[in-house]
Amino acid sequence: MSLLFMSMKYLPTSISFMIFNLNPIFVALIAPWFLNELFELKRIFYIIGAFIGIFLVAMGRNQTGDQNNSGIIGIGLALGAAILTSIAYTSMRSINQEVHHIFSPYYL
Repeated sequence: MSLLFMSMKYLPTSISFMIFNLNPIFVALIAPWFLNELFELKRIFYIIGAFIGIFLVAMGRNQTGDQNNSGIIGIGLALGAAILTSIAYTSMRSINQEVHHIFSPYYL
């Protein structure tokens, strides 16, 4: 979570949280390895569609033409926070079948 708050230094809060909320998508990508779930073909289409949607929304927000490198740092920090939170969630789920809602609201 600290990476998410660090990303807000470089990005607007709305974009930081939008990137961080890719967390369920990363859980869907990581779950076959940690939880031995089946990786279905339709899941691939859903994940690609979600990434395209996030990309379109994020690109629509940056119409000022600013080319700054601090945005790339912020995006990297927010993505890192989402990926590490997904790994933590799937690890907790592999240890215990139920993860308390305080740890993650994304119980799948």
